[in-house]
Amino acid sequence: MKKIIYIIIVIVVLIGLIFIITKNKTPKDTSIIKIGVAVDLSGYAANWGEGEVKAVQLALDQYKDKISQPVELIIENTKGNDVGTVSAVKKLIEIDHVQAIIGPTWGDSYQGGMPIAEQKGIAMISPSAAIETLKNKEKFTYFFSTWWPQTSEINTLIDHMNLSDIKRLAIVNDQDPFDIEITDSLKKNIEANGKISVVSREMFPVGVKDFRTIIAKIKSNRPEAVFIQVTDTSTMGPFMKQLKEQNVNIKVYTTPDAENTDNITKFPNAFDGILYAFPSYGQDSSYNALVDRLKSKYGAGASQGPSFVNAYNAATMLFEVLKGGARTGTEIRDALNRVNVPGVGSKDLSFSPQGQLQDVTFIMKTITNNQFVEIK
Repeated sequence: MKKIIYIIIVIVVLIGLIFIITKNKTPKDTSIIKIGVAVDLSGYAANWGEGEVKAVQLALDQYKDKISQPVELIIENTKGNDVGTVSAVKKLIEIDHVQAIIGPTWGDSYQGGMPIAEQKGIAMISPSAAIETLKNKEKFTYFFSTWWPQTSEINTLIDHMNLSDIKRLAIVNDQDPFDIEITDSLKKNIEANGKISVVSREMFPVGVKDFRTIIAKIKSNRPEAVFIQVTDTSTMGPFMKQLKEQNVNIKVYTTPDAENTDNITKFPNAFDGILYAFPSYGQDSSYNALVDRLKSKYGAGASQGPSFVNAYNAATMLFEVLKGGARTGTEIRDALNRVNVPGVGSKDLSFSPQGQLQDVTFIMKTITNNQFVEIK
């Protein structure tokens, strides 16, 4: 009888322990983390936005098993203008109740969403916004960008011009805020360098496609090279085509925007010979691995777009702080200010006090037979 009582006591104790352990065990939180992706899918920067969406999804594929809750991406089309950007940001924040936003595409040109995100305390990381172009950036503490600082890019261009013995340069740009900023910076640094003279500068509204008068002015000033910065393919392609049609045989410099498969598809061979500075991603094995993953998931002809890598790095930084437990807008912002994680094309991804990705190394590239080629 005593033996039976002892066995019963042991069983009761074991059941009690199991109950206590089960009761105190914290179940995995299955509530969904909502992340907005505000990108251009139908406007001037649609090629950029398409690549950004693919990059964010590739980053989520890497992180979905590392974050304690499921992550849902809610994609909104900014339509490549300020009104569309404001609408997309408002919907994501006020209707979808996202906890952070990756985007918007061209956040430097379309800044209307920034005050909304700041007021609501929602962090935004743009893959394609030059912090230098933002006015009163100090007021927008929730805005970050993985677009690189302009100084290294500009210095790489000037170094190549000097090595090519360029003495006379013409500058052409539209009136987009980013395009004005980078051409202003280039002109300022060239003048400080003292070896190159800027013989003319032509500015025009966004969307102009007839450059015959501008090209005639360029020819009259007899430059040895021209630097051009414009917003969209429908502008850049005609300029390059008309330049060749008018037999203006000078070097053409531009920014990393040149590495755009949409350009060379719509204007085959028109871009051959163009010169541009580009982040030295190709020298990084992580970049090649990312491109392989892109092709594996979306097909061999999948377009990257100029901000593909930046979008992947933006998503990586955001998912890293989510992995660390940040959930509210303020927690995410503060964690982004501290985050330091390996990235693609960058050994360490971290933000400067201005919310900008730290400096990036650049190389010179060109386009030959519709192929993007590094200049050795």
